[in-house]
Amino acid sequence: DSALGLAPDLAPALNNRANLLRLAGELDAALAGAIAATDVAPRYALAWNTRAGVEHALGRYADAVASADRALGLQ
Repeated sequence: DSALGLAPDLAPALNNRANLLRLAGELDAALAGAIAATDVAPRYALAWNTRAGVEHALGRYADAVASADRALGLQ
């Protein structure tokens, strides 16, 4: 959070925060963070991968497949 306070549009920090929130079971907040990361850096494949994992955990399987496809297309 301190890195995001200094640079709120830093995609790797947003992605890392989303991963930590997912691990903590805060899936809605994790999805919001992953979406923020992909909005800030739409060509950041790792953020799309994180987003896919969170969407899968939420049972949003079609969204997860679309996000995973996007990640794979960027690598």
